[in-house]
Parts: sequence; structure tokens; C-alpha cells
Amino acid sequence: MSAAAASPGPAARSAAPAPARSAATGPMPLALPLALFFAVFVVMPLALLAYVSVHDDPALTTFGLSQYRKFLGDAFNLAVLGNTLWLGLKVTLLTLAIGYPLAWFYTLAAPRWQ
Repeated sequence: MSAAAASPGPAARSAAPAPARSAATGPMPLALPLALFFAVFVVMPLALLAYVSVHDDPALTTFGLSQYRKFLGDAFNLAVLGNTLWLGLKVTLLTLAIGYPLAWFYTLAAPRWQ
């Protein structure tokens, strides 16, 4: 028997249509555990921190911004905040100065180097 006769033709190879995907097989079931983890360990602590920061007493019964007034009224805290923001700006500019030319170089590189 020849090889041409042994293998079926293109018409015989066509597969049955793929089954329709249900909503449960999409990407959402995979993303839900990560979203739950993110909500519990990132969003909830930040929300709690913000809630506590706008209360003046340890019992969290009195709303007020005295914590922020106290922080912004101290010269040392303002100096630390200014240094932190200045460092963040410098790091951002340095990252952009290195990253954009490097990305541009990668787009010009030969396909085998990409």
C-alpha cells in the first residue's frame, strides 16, 4: 500500500466543530482567586489604614484630621517627605532615560535578536 493511499485526504481529516465555551471556562475563574487574594491582603489593609488615619481617638469614634496636621506641622517630617518625593522623581527620570532608548534599540534590532 502506498503512503498516499494510507493517509486520509484533507476532507477526511476535518475535525468536529469545537464545543461552545461556557462562561465558567473563560479566564474569570482563573482570575477570581488572585482577585480575592489581592482584595484581602492589599485593598482591605489599605482601606483600614485610611479609615484609621482619619480618626482622632483610638476608639475610632471621632472623625478628624489631627494626625495629618501633626505630621505636616513637623519640619522633620516635611523634610523626610520632600526627600522621598525628590528621590522618587530622580529614580523615575533615570529609569525613563535608560528604558526608552533601550526599548527603541530593541525595536530596531534584527528579528533574530528580538
